[in-house]
Amino acid sequence: MRVRVLRRYFFRIFFSLLLVTSLIVAIQVVFLLTSMWMAGVNWPRFVAHEYVNRVISAMDSLDHPTMNETLDVFTQSMDDRVSGLLIRNVRTGDLLLYGRTPQSAASDDVPQKDQHLVDVTSQDQKVVSKSSDVYNISAQLDEEGDFTYSVTAIAGSEDSSVVTYTVPSFINEKDIAATIFYELNGELITCFDILVINMRNYESNRYIIDATIMTFTWIIPICLAIAVIVSILFSRRDTRAIVRFQEALDKIAHGDYSITLPRQHTFELEEIARSIERLKVNLEKNRLARKEWIRSIAHDLNTPISSIRLLAEGLEDGVYQADEYFFSSLKKEIGDLSQKVTTVRYYTSLMDPDFRPDLHAVRLSELIADVVSSYADDIERIRVEIKADAQIETDYALLSRALHELINNALQADSGRISVSLDHNIIEIRNKGCLPDHPDLFEPWARGDNSRHSGGCGLGLPVTGQIMTILDGKVEISQQKDEVSARLIL
Repeated sequence: MRVRVLRRYFFRIFFSLLLVTSLIVAIQVVFLLTSMWMAGVNWPRFVAHEYVNRVISAMDSLDHPTMNETLDVFTQSMDDRVSGLLIRNVRTGDLLLYGRTPQSAASDDVPQKDQHLVDVTSQDQKVVSKSSDVYNISAQLDEEGDFTYSVTAIAGSEDSSVVTYTVPSFINEKDIAATIFYELNGELITCFDILVINMRNYESNRYIIDATIMTFTWIIPICLAIAVIVSILFSRRDTRAIVRFQEALDKIAHGDYSITLPRQHTFELEEIARSIERLKVNLEKNRLARKEWIRSIAHDLNTPISSIRLLAEGLEDGVYQADEYFFSSLKKEIGDLSQKVTTVRYYTSLMDPDFRPDLHAVRLSELIADVVSSYADDIERIRVEIKADAQIETDYALLSRALHELINNALQADSGRISVSLDHNIIEIRNKGCLPDHPDLFEPWARGDNSRHSGGCGLGLPVTGQIMTILDGKVEISQQKDEVSARLIL
């Protein structure tokens, strides 16, 4: 059984950890792939933008540039991410390739950059159209040789960013990142098409991507190993606790309450252990209470039965005569027995989980007046004081019974006057006396005088306590100097 519990607990923890780990890794992979895709989309524009900024910075240093000097600015501003330039001479129609294509630049067998111009013949050309960033550099060179220029970026609307290119057949459409139109004195002289190496083929990026992929490749088996180890450790530790709980509950189920659970390692298991300890204490308490119930009810019911048997035997032996006194005594004993049986039956009905109160609006002053008026013989001993009246939703019959029980106890405990006061939702009964040293006066068959000789059957306060529980209220009994105070809090 222990092995089966351990196996189930292990797989439950393992698959939980594996699910959480897989979810985290999946989120990271999706985030990484999305970031790489967005970086790949923006890579050509980013590289071309930096290249144009370098060209502009270099042109700031020109004073009296020639065409060759201007060309040197464009070629020398290239970095490792720009594989080459397609240079078109608008006047002659010539198409030159400076550097290499992105495919050849990514090859390790070829030097990183060819520092010469290659003429592309018309037989090797094709026409492509694509959306691309366009930069326009307008230069002015006056008769005195003073040089000024301005730069305009065109990359907003679809009409202005769709460019038709005449390119060599070995140039792909995606290789062209942007185009620079160079104008001199208002005349378009040259077009520069910027060829950018693919982000994944760029050596620095390739190193980062490969390292990231390698990291995730190692993360998966490492996570699996960690999940297995953690699952084994947790399952072994928690399985020992679960087995102890099962053994303890089996002992409690068989009536053995001599169990001791060690301190647990986790808050949840510690709470379960405390709950089992509380269950043990409550069941042991209930077991002792049942024994006391049986002993007390047997004693209380046996008293009137013994009296009735003695009267019957006395009548049979001729000790008693079948006169009015005899029948009065017999009737009293039978009534006492009937009252105790009725009280027990009433208390057990209150303990029924399906018992529901009949709630109605009740004015408490009227309820107290009705209850006190039922004590015709003791009406002069009861002093009623209404400090503040209240009307609440409650069960009239149940609350009347609770008040009856408290008044009965007060009248039996004190031969003098008792007081019943009302202050909003609190009904208080006071009488002269002293509370007994009893652990719980609301336990069935507990009597205030700790004897079995006074009237009643010890169910008055338990009935009151159960009624107040049903009505979502409280009953409190306290000693105040030489008085006993019982309070119904509604």
